Amino acid sequence: MKRNLLLSASVLLLFALSTPPTAQAQFQIGPHLGFNLDGSDLLVGANAKFPVNIGEYALIGNPGVDFYFFDEDVTTARFNIDVLYPFSRAQSFAPYVGAGLLIQYTSFDLPDNAPRGLESTDTDIGLNFKIGTSFSAGDAPFLPFVEGHFAVKNNSDFAIRAGILFPMN
Repeated sequence: MKRNLLLSASVLLLFALSTPPTAQAQFQIGPHLGFNLDGSDLLVGANAKFPVNIGEYALIGNPGVDFYFFDEDVTTARFNIDVLYPFSRAQSFAPYVGAGLLIQYTSFDLPDNAPRGLESTDTDIGLNFKIGTSFSAGDAPFLPFVEGHFAVKNNSDFAIRAGILFPMN
């Protein structure tokens, strides 16, 4: 699991270093907590946001990772690579919608007497769809956000996430 966390941090750092200098001033990163409504699982994670300009479209890149490790026999990590469309650039209230790629890695702790040939890991690829908003926290040095996240994969689910983003100026 530590290797997955290190990999996730490396991917986020790569995104930070690969953004243009003008966009680096707007790069944001931070933690989030959530609750998966379909699986009744808590989740913790981190994500980043940075500007992505494609022609006349001002989009937001949004890579992130979620960890579900509260079940003693199953550990799940989700890696998300999303693009967001902001409806507003205002700091006070900025709703958005988004979509992207989901890669889910699950590790199972098999009992010692498990039949031979059972897999102890599983990887699933799917799509993310999300809707959310960030909003002002007054003079605080962070930007809170809340979002709904629908994952379409073998076992689709819906999660509510809330977190804070810190500008990396």
